Amino acid sequence: MNQPETIALIKKLYEKENSKKFIIHLIRAFLPLGKAKILEKWHTDKKPKCCLCASKIIPVDELMKAMLDKELLDADLQYIIAKHKGGSKEKKDIAYEIIKDERPMNKFISDRKRGYIGDKSDKLLCTDCQLSLYSFTSSQILSGDGTLNWVFQNKIINKNE
Repeated sequence: MNQPETIALIKKLYEKENSKKFIIHLIRAFLPLGKAKILEKWHTDKKPKCCLCASKIIPVDELMKAMLDKELLDADLQYIIAKHKGGSKEKKDIAYEIIKDERPMNKFISDRKRGYIGDKSDKLLCTDCQLSLYSFTSSQILSGDGTLNWVFQNKIINKNE
């Protein structure tokens, strides 16, 4: 999902009375930016997914394990070196044989994205959806949305107490 599609989805959910509370919950949990934490570790067997777009999320600990995996790191470095040298299909050289496949680290990451877990929430958002939520909220506040203005004024008052 690209950003305009994600913003449209958020707007559609916000306009429905039964899902408006869910979007407000996400706004309270993920905004302002920096409030939510990067998903470092996932504690259940269920694969982590974004609660808006259902994208798969990769926890930081999995990335770190991959970066410390000698075989994966060696294969990835060989790929980068071969790509830099440039392989030729006609010559059928080793560099071409290495780069004809997908980069090993990209294959490991696949279609997973970095994710965030909300403050006082169990919901996860991928980076794209978090930025879309920010854009949607900013746009709504600037256009005079009374509900979101109240939510943020309430957050500011509660933070100062």
